[in-house]
Amino acid sequence: MEKVIKVALPTGNFDMPLSYLAKVEVDEKVEGRRVLVPLQNRVITGIALGIAELDENIGFELKPIIEFIDKNPIFDSAMMQMIKWMANYYMCPIGEVFKAALPPNISPKSIAALELISFPGPMEANKLAKSAKNRFKILQELEKQNKAVKISTLQKKLGFIIDAKQIEKLQEAGYIRYIKNIQTQAKLKTAYKLTLSNKLTDEELNHLASILEKKAPKQYRIIEELFLAKKQKLEVFQTDLLKKVNATSATINPLIEKSIIERDLVQISINSEQTGELATGNEAKLNLTDEQETALNTINNAIDENIYKPFLLHGVTGSGKTLIYIHAIQKAINQGKSALLLVPEISLTPQLLDRFEQVFPNQIVAIHSKITNNERLESFNKIINNEAKIVIGARSAIFAPMQNMGIIIVDEEHELSYKQDSPRPRYHGRDTALVRASYQNAVCILGSATPSFESLYNARVGKYQLLEIKYRADKAIMPDVQIIDMLDAKITGNVNGAYSITLVNEIIEKVKKKEGIILFLNRRGYAPIMECSNCGYIPICTHCDVTLTLHKKYKQLRCHYCGYTEKAPEICPNCGGEFSELGRGTQRIEEELIEIMQDNGLTPVIQRIDLDTTSKKGAFRKILTDFAKGKTDILIGTQMVAKGLDFSRCTLVGVINADTQLFIDNFRSSERTLQLLTQVSGRAGRSQKSGIVIIQTNHPDNPAVFYAKDTNYMKFFEEELKSREQTKFPPFSRFCVVEFYSKDYHLVRKASQFFAEHIPKEDSIIVYPPLEPYMAKVKDTYRIIMPIKSMKDKDISGKKLRQALRSAQFAYTSMENDKVVIKIDVDAYSMI
Repeated sequence: MEKVIKVALPTGNFDMPLSYLAKVEVDEKVEGRRVLVPLQNRVITGIALGIAELDENIGFELKPIIEFIDKNPIFDSAMMQMIKWMANYYMCPIGEVFKAALPPNISPKSIAALELISFPGPMEANKLAKSAKNRFKILQELEKQNKAVKISTLQKKLGFIIDAKQIEKLQEAGYIRYIKNIQTQAKLKTAYKLTLSNKLTDEELNHLASILEKKAPKQYRIIEELFLAKKQKLEVFQTDLLKKVNATSATINPLIEKSIIERDLVQISINSEQTGELATGNEAKLNLTDEQETALNTINNAIDENIYKPFLLHGVTGSGKTLIYIHAIQKAINQGKSALLLVPEISLTPQLLDRFEQVFPNQIVAIHSKITNNERLESFNKIINNEAKIVIGARSAIFAPMQNMGIIIVDEEHELSYKQDSPRPRYHGRDTALVRASYQNAVCILGSATPSFESLYNARVGKYQLLEIKYRADKAIMPDVQIIDMLDAKITGNVNGAYSITLVNEIIEKVKKKEGIILFLNRRGYAPIMECSNCGYIPICTHCDVTLTLHKKYKQLRCHYCGYTEKAPEICPNCGGEFSELGRGTQRIEEELIEIMQDNGLTPVIQRIDLDTTSKKGAFRKILTDFAKGKTDILIGTQMVAKGLDFSRCTLVGVINADTQLFIDNFRSSERTLQLLTQVSGRAGRSQKSGIVIIQTNHPDNPAVFYAKDTNYMKFFEEELKSREQTKFPPFSRFCVVEFYSKDYHLVRKASQFFAEHIPKEDSIIVYPPLEPYMAKVKDTYRIIMPIKSMKDKDISGKKLRQALRSAQFAYTSMENDKVVIKIDVDAYSMI
């Protein structure tokens, strides 16, 4: 009997699931299985949401499902609940949530091809060549190829689009056959594994080796290497072995033909992130402090109870939060459960992976944006097959299809990078982790030295249980924090470029002692602004309302928003005057520091960490490894160096400019500044060696800077919370931004006004008039934003907010204006 299956499609064109017929017998466990379905003129992979009733009055015939790809659901019921919640809460089509959840190359795709059946006779060919030139060219190319050819390949060769009418005409004439195959996009890496034949005794091998040693030394080396590998129980792959002995396949083939060596094609791991170089040993063997022990016991009790329980682990930098994570995960693993550890950025994964691999060998996979699609697929398969019990990754790892989840940890839970801005779904990794843990009956730990205001407030009102660690582990003391007033330093002549003399002297001292130094500036490039000293001309991006940043090494001006580049001008194109470089980026402070060190007779090894230096695979890991081993003396970086890194040799942290984020037009700017300053300060003195932090600022009396010196985050929280309550910003409200963008400025303005007028009046919602943001144009697209606050005391779940927005959305669809795109960002973090 045919059944109707609701299917979510990974495309933004359909807000609702579509119905398909299942012409094969299906059991009740269809939810969470991938299916191949027809959609218009293509085949697409969707996710089955369940069995539905057939509507007899539907008015059209339902298309059948082509194939169920999975025998069992790849997403369990808890994961499906989380995905449905995300679609509803973040106002995103459920198909797009599934698209984010699945590796890009896991879904099969349809491949259309044409094959020549017969070529027309001379008269018909001549007629076709005159009346239908493109059709004739298709036939000529197919005859030349003498095989079925993909339509996409034909189009590239011929230089024109092959449409359905052309194919139909050629089919009707009996010239071609239209072929449609479904091929998987997955490409898992394979290699030839070599072993010595078990049929040969050790005596026979020794005899053979004695013969080959003189007659065929390379074959002798091959047998010798395989014999040693067998004794040590190591795997040997053909490519590696031939390279090692400087041989070719011609050397090894006779040994295979004579059954001396056995060769098997096997799938090999391509996700080889863990090297162990950034770990100092098995941390599970370290003793816990009393504070750590108390926090861990509380967490372990919740794991034993198999219930959802959220904790906020507030521990000062260097207090050993990671050690608590390790023991809590060990507890969950011992009970046969799985564990997920989220980190805010890939910069945290190399060292964390190495540290965790020491404790949990061969049980971990990594998921983040820097791994390839094939590596992501391999990780996905390992998780589904229960080969990996622990997943460590950035925001997107929340979609890991893990079974029997015991614990979810969100490290540095305050970080903005947990919030996805684009594309949809615009979710928050921390909040989604809490929801997933609730559906999985798992423990959820939010860890930070500088918790978000939302999390601290939730702990205060009892929504989370607060666990505090007030002292550093291993008897390490908090670093000495000094604030340098750069305005005063400039007046008194105590500066050298971007550096105060105080900071220069400390750098010199630490370099001489071969101690590690980290310098922080949250701005990459050489200079953010170039200005003509004569007429004031400033190069602006032609596609965005933003100044172009100078990258001096490449003699380029770059837009950090759209990627536009142009050659840096030597003279002003307006008046021929000279340019001045205003402001500093990481490249410039590196250049200045090299000159300062040379003036003092020093040549320390300096490495820069930003997007420009870490774009290549493995680059970041190498930089960190060199610093850990003492090959690098000084790290200069953006916020990639501000958190999570744990190097005992680092005794000095310098903040070049604490003010870069202080006056950004965002209610979180002060909170964000103090978090960054506290986090980067925490990189210093994480051992018995004392640490010093020097923060350079033009605003030493600003609370965000002042409290960084006293490391009194809670005092800052108390004062800032009063301001948030008066202004009705989070955590007292749900902050939402509706963005309108279009190539046409007048259309985007009109659309925003229309949308605003059709939001129903609701006492729990404050709607602000549409306004132009600081960056009113990005990538040749004009933008208007409309901020909205939803009061949590009147709308606890945000349901009224979503209803109001959907009402305005529905009214807007009547305009049928597809030239204006609307982006709704629930729990928004940015208005730039």
